[in-house]
Amino acid sequence: MKKTIILKSAALFSALGLLSFNESAAQSENIRYRVKAVASQTHSGTEFEKVDSVLYHWGDNNNDLLLPEDYFLHHYLSPPTLPKIIPTSNTSTIMTTDSIHNYSWNSTTYDLGMKKLMEFNNEGLVETEIEMTNSGTGWENNIKHSYTYDANGNRISVHRAYWDGTDWENQLENIFEFDNSNNMTLEIKTFWNMTAWDTTEFIEYTYDNNNNMTMRLEMTLGNTGWIPFKKNTLTYTNNLVTQNKEEHYDQAGEVWGNFLKEDFVYDANDQWIESTMHDYSNNTWNVYFERENEYDASGKLLNTNVQLRVNGNMVHYDKFELEYDDDLLTVATVYYYNGTSLNPTRRTLYSYNSNDLLESGYTETWDGSSWVSDMFARKSHFYYEEYEDQSTSVEELLSNDDFAVYPNPTTDKIHIKMSNNQNLNSVSIVDISGRVVFQSKQDFNASTITISTQTLANGMYFLEAKSGNQTGVKSFLVQH
Repeated sequence: MKKTIILKSAALFSALGLLSFNESAAQSENIRYRVKAVASQTHSGTEFEKVDSVLYHWGDNNNDLLLPEDYFLHHYLSPPTLPKIIPTSNTSTIMTTDSIHNYSWNSTTYDLGMKKLMEFNNEGLVETEIEMTNSGTGWENNIKHSYTYDANGNRISVHRAYWDGTDWENQLENIFEFDNSNNMTLEIKTFWNMTAWDTTEFIEYTYDNNNNMTMRLEMTLGNTGWIPFKKNTLTYTNNLVTQNKEEHYDQAGEVWGNFLKEDFVYDANDQWIESTMHDYSNNTWNVYFERENEYDASGKLLNTNVQLRVNGNMVHYDKFELEYDDDLLTVATVYYYNGTSLNPTRRTLYSYNSNDLLESGYTETWDGSSWVSDMFARKSHFYYEEYEDQSTSVEELLSNDDFAVYPNPTTDKIHIKMSNNQNLNSVSIVDISGRVVFQSKQDFNASTITISTQTLANGMYFLEAKSGNQTGVKSFLVQH
């Protein structure tokens, strides 16, 4: 198997005056990696200046895993509609950082202003999460979240309380129910009215035999009891969403009325290439938004073109263009339509370390003749630490050559391909917060499988593949 050594960087910790690390890499075959800190800067108009940083403290759990979220793409990529209505199949949290510390720069040094402390149950799932603020004279409690789980690790309740100065006071609570396939079937939202819990909203979810969500029904509390409010109906072809239709309930007429719908088109490789959004008026559907995606031969997203309806006509609105170095995203450029042509407006540049981990990203603005950093520019730098996974021997680790995850970035699906015709036993996908958004423990009995990413929000995810007694992890980006 290939040896993976992750080099540490002590630059940020020296600046913080908090930590000191040995710069030499540990010569262990079981080295894994996780983010230790993220330092950010904004542009004053003349130069970049420090503004804030986040420092992660990790425990001894051997499943520790955290990589940087893509802080930049979500600023200009249109938010996808499907993740807003489709729940994840599993809401457990497996991120095992003991605490997160937030610092702000006061022109001479970093001040520790907020920290978040986690406690875990015997299964390694977050049980309590307490946010505290620095008053200048000491630490004060602020917000506490408490979580409970079912036997499958699905989070079945989230309780939020606030500190009133002497004790924790109830504030909000959400309750979740799941079916035997770990699909969320019910979401109940409640708030504390100072004496009892009041339920404010019910959301019911329905699925087909392939565990695709086919309906989302929201109900609100009216004068006479619970009444329907909004309904989303999803249609699939080969497990790919082809339409999402939203209807609103007319209480007076006690009927459902059309409101919005979005249609999706795919190419022969099942890649999402087009979506069209309609609103409903005068008893007809009217197009008001169109989006087209273009890919290269390997499946990487190259550009996205968007058109909007203006004064009854569809006109260009913006374009997103992506550039790569091999499989690594290096430049993301945004163009806006000025009425006659598409013109560059801003871009984000990415750099990576020798292990292909995101090291920094910063934004620039087009001033009409060149790219410049202005007061809207932001730069973030990611620092990693290495640790040794005591639970996995050298023979149990899959190397980068043992399996591939593609396309990366992706819009609607990813393929996992094992080398040497090995069979996949299970696959899990985790988001940047540590939530398991996909999990299957079945033996696929195949060397290549495909997983839909249509319901995943834009950002970075981590895929864990298991084959026999071997395990490997790779990251990938979702860009709708």
